[in-house]
Amino acid sequence: MGRYLLGGIVGASAVAFITPDRRRWVRGTLRRLARACGGFGDERVAKKLLLKKAAGYLDGAGVPFLLAGGTACWAHGGPFFKDVDLAIRSADVERAMAALRSAGLRIVRRPEHWLFQAYEHGLNVDVLYRPVGYRVQDELFRRSRIEVDGVMMSVLPLEDVFVSRLLSVDEDTVSKLGRYLASARAVREQVDWMDVDARTAHSPFARAFFTMLSELGIVDLAAPACPQVVQMPSVADPEAGREPEAVALTAEL
Repeated sequence: MGRYLLGGIVGASAVAFITPDRRRWVRGTLRRLARACGGFGDERVAKKLLLKKAAGYLDGAGVPFLLAGGTACWAHGGPFFKDVDLAIRSADVERAMAALRSAGLRIVRRPEHWLFQAYEHGLNVDVLYRPVGYRVQDELFRRSRIEVDGVMMSVLPLEDVFVSRLLSVDEDTVSKLGRYLASARAVREQVDWMDVDARTAHSPFARAFFTMLSELGIVDLAAPACPQVVQMPSVADPEAGREPEAVALTAEL
């Protein structure tokens, strides 16, 4: 017993002398290890709890937000999200940081100047305030509210999700397209792909993505989106002795 007590004292003394940054790293590592061993329960449950916690504190601070990225796809029936993704107005950044900090989350400002991150137990919330491909406007908060895991939340439309994703891809992140294919397959019937295609036409990575969608049979942009008029010859009336006439039929293709 004394041996274990001595070990604890030595360990505590060692932690006391390391830098604050190193202590945070040690705590984060131990939390990730505990989560991997089941110390915090199922990771999906932990992520959903973190989402609800962040949403509750932002609501309490009067900061409107949207579920974005993979979290929005999941809310619409797509694969489970990797990180919690939220979108806010750029004017609300400081209030959002203060709200999440009051919830006990560690805030990290990113050098990209279009998002910040909030961490808890090795899990993170990505908060976008200058997203690519769409603007966070009041209209989105009002018209896109759905029930998410028992809670009403504003969710980014899927067209904006895929536009933002595709326009954010570059040579260093092109591997993300594989993950986006899985999301596209899961929610393909809910997306206006013609709109996404038009808004991302200038991106070579978007062109590659749509090629894969077509070749894999997930989405066929070549199919016409509206009815076409097809001219079909009618059967001649033998009693009237008339020539066959062209009859217009509307074919839904």
